[in-house]
Amino acid sequence: TAAVVLGCLSLLCLVFLGLGFVFDFGLVEDSDWTWFILVTLAVLGAGLLHAGWNALLKSAPGGDPLLDTATVVAGSGAWGLATIPFVGIPEATAWIFMILSVGIHWAYYITLAHAYRTGDLSFAYPLMRGMAPLLATLLAVVFLREWPTPQVALGILLICTGIVGIAFIGRNPHPRAALVFALANAAII
Repeated sequence: TAAVVLGCLSLLCLVFLGLGFVFDFGLVEDSDWTWFILVTLAVLGAGLLHAGWNALLKSAPGGDPLLDTATVVAGSGAWGLATIPFVGIPEATAWIFMILSVGIHWAYYITLAHAYRTGDLSFAYPLMRGMAPLLATLLAVVFLREWPTPQVALGILLICTGIVGIAFIGRNPHPRAALVFALANAAII
């Protein structure tokens, strides 16, 4: 099952790459409508890839989300190193941002793996994904003094409430550790 999902996700990536080349080389007329379709498909595809990756992480045959996450990260790192001959080594001024990014991603992966290790995917995933936009909005208000319009605030609140609500549909109690790790992950996102 995991191999089929991974194959479908890889095929979807190739389709998006192919669409990018079609538009880049002018094989399709460039219009606002075609870009709208392309961007919509890209966003939906990204969501599918993300949800698929998380489902694979939770249900991987290894049974240990932390080990499976480390394997994915190692593979991503290898692909990143493979691009160096084509793009060159980053400038020295970029290294501090790369180090900070590694630290943030390390915390993200640790909290993600522990959320899946201690709780169900159906609880942890909606909690992480539903709380992140709400927290980002609150941080924007507090630190950037960027206030959303009432319509935007209502939209954010309704969408986040709906997504977080999915986590609490079941009547079974969820471990407190899963709640803590899922909320920590949402804060990092």
